[in-house]
Amino acid sequence: MCIAPQTHTSIDNSTTATHSQLRFQKRDSIHQHQQWTAWLLIMSILISTLEKDVLFFLSSTPSLCRRRCFFFFLLLLHYTPLVRVLALYRPCFAIPRCLAGQGPFIAMSFTKCCSSEFDTGFGSSLTLSNPITDPVDVPFRFRDLPKELRFMVYEYALSFDSIDKYCKDYLELLCATTPNTRESVPAPDVKKVCPSILLISKEITEEALPILYKTPLNLSFGILKAHFQDLIAPELLRKLRCINISDTGVRHLSHPPHHCFSGLCYAFVELAVMLRSGHSLKSLTLDYASSYLSIHLKECLNDDRRECGIKSWNRNLLRSLKELHNIEKVSVAIELSEEVKQDLVSSMKSPACSFLSLPLHVRQKIYGYAADPNDGAHALQRATKDLAFNEDPDFQEKTTPTIFLLNKQINEEASEVIYNKPFVIKDLYPMVNMTFLKLDDFFSRYVFKKVQHLELHLTDHNHLSMLYTITSVLKRRRKNNLLKSLTLHFSEPRSKRLILAVNEYYPDNAVYVCMRSLNYLRGCVDKVSITGSMPECFTAPIIHNMGLQSLNEMPMPVKVLNEHGREVDVHAVQGTVFYRRYRGVLADPMDQYMVID
Repeated sequence: MCIAPQTHTSIDNSTTATHSQLRFQKRDSIHQHQQWTAWLLIMSILISTLEKDVLFFLSSTPSLCRRRCFFFFLLLLHYTPLVRVLALYRPCFAIPRCLAGQGPFIAMSFTKCCSSEFDTGFGSSLTLSNPITDPVDVPFRFRDLPKELRFMVYEYALSFDSIDKYCKDYLELLCATTPNTRESVPAPDVKKVCPSILLISKEITEEALPILYKTPLNLSFGILKAHFQDLIAPELLRKLRCINISDTGVRHLSHPPHHCFSGLCYAFVELAVMLRSGHSLKSLTLDYASSYLSIHLKECLNDDRRECGIKSWNRNLLRSLKELHNIEKVSVAIELSEEVKQDLVSSMKSPACSFLSLPLHVRQKIYGYAADPNDGAHALQRATKDLAFNEDPDFQEKTTPTIFLLNKQINEEASEVIYNKPFVIKDLYPMVNMTFLKLDDFFSRYVFKKVQHLELHLTDHNHLSMLYTITSVLKRRRKNNLLKSLTLHFSEPRSKRLILAVNEYYPDNAVYVCMRSLNYLRGCVDKVSITGSMPECFTAPIIHNMGLQSLNEMPMPVKVLNEHGREVDVHAVQGTVFYRRYRGVLADPMDQYMVID
């Protein structure tokens, strides 16, 4: 009775222990299985990536290298059991397709593993939805060709034959018409296009452009009436190495049209305009050996009494050719004297003459034509005319002459010549409705500090207000002023009317207020001249004060004493009759005092 329960208890305990062990073992196996699954998934991803890279590498390498890499890949599969097992999930025919040169197979996609095309069977394989069966449909890899073959393709694809064909078609059009109607024949339309091979990729363009620049431009029919820049882009023309222009296409004609030679002259004029700023020409050939043209040139050029347009054409041709320099090889085959040919060839082969290498007196003449400070004064005169006729003036944009922007040496040389010209403001129309014009709208105030000679010819007292602007500029930084002479001619028609009036005097207060600003220009101008309708008693003190030293350099200001012997401020007597009578003459600068009534 006592043993049975003990036995039952032991059996139950053993059963419980067995179940717990089985539970732990099952849990461990599940964890192990999950770990193996995760590890296999990671390895499959790595193998998929590895195989994709290997397949792409095999497809992009030469055949011999491809076979060696394939044997290495088989060796890797042989000595790696896990890799060999996982590789069975990949198609077995992918590597043979790579060896056949048909490109890599599609890569495994984990996002499409549940599609009907994907079979998880051990020996299954992937199939292409649209397999390539025709070798012609396989994309051709142009960059895989050797460089020599690619260059041959570039030379064949890049050519300027279309330009010569355009000239040929135009010549045929002229020959089909009568000589009287050739002048009215319009030139065919020009369609400029970029070669398609230059639009494929950046790498091909970089390889093909040097071939294009080395391709010679041959024009065997003349340019005729067409403009050069319409046939070829100026940017491309500046980078060409060789240009050949001849009349070989018209030599079979007994009387070729005059457009051939005139078109040649026009072509070289435009060619010189586009290339004189810079070019890459190594060879230039000019061959006009037509018998008809040769006879015509001999008869016209050697006979001074004959008037012919071919003389002016020939003169323009030579002048245009001499504007081209730094050309290594020059060939001129045209009916000209040997002396002219040698001079032309030597000029075109020699380097261009720089501007600073010219003599100084030649450069100074060029500076005189390059800029003129009076352009702003002319614009001011036109604006006053527009206002006088109730029209809106034209305010043009102020710009700095280009000659001052080249370099420091040219700027200094040009400033000395240009600003030595007299700066003249004259012929201003009377002011209407008190409309004042600012000088800043027509030229910079900096001009008054640079010019050496200033002339003002005014006929309206309202225009004297510009003296405020002039004096405000000159009295600042007096040492930097270059003004040597100032000429003011003021003749106003109303002066006689004011002089004859009973209670009026001339100059009146309006003129005086403007003129007194010149008193501040002490020591700024070497020579001052004031002429016109203003009396000498009014202008002489101003001229005298402008010839004095500046107030900063004087020891003491001039003092004034009244009739009672008391010292009076100079400004206190400006409104008195004495000041009106002796306008500006308050004291001699050598005297310390001046006694007034």
